[in-house]
Amino acid sequence: MKISILKTDNVVTIDSFGFSNIDLSTVESNIHAIQFDTELSKGHIEYNDGKFNKEITDISSYQSIIDKHNQQKTEYDTQKQKDIDDFNAHKETYQYKRSIAYPSIEEQMDMMYWDNVNGTSTWKDAIAKIKSDIEKS
Repeated sequence: MKISILKTDNVVTIDSFGFSNIDLSTVESNIHAIQFDTELSKGHIEYNDGKFNKEITDISSYQSIIDKHNQQKTEYDTQKQKDIDDFNAHKETYQYKRSIAYPSIEEQMDMMYWDNVNGTSTWKDAIAKIKSDIEKS
């Protein structure tokens, strides 16, 4: 897992997924960023006061920040799945099925025009077929 804590930007990123609303007030003010790779068990702290970067082999002192990120990621994933489930349920409604079956407004207007010119019922027939094929439920 690759962790980036960017104090000056107020961003925490873990494996390329970032949040900018995590409280970083516990990070020392002279720290610009903390970068850490858990697979390699190494990283570094970047300072904003002219101090040289500091190599680190442990990220546990920032675990509460990582935990907050993981909590927000879980909440995000839960909401995302709920949105997907809601959309999939919506796709099963007759309203949705009809909305994608109907010809575009432009096509319908063209059908109506030519029906009027030719005395035909192409538009009414097309709409009636959709309504009969996709019944209200």
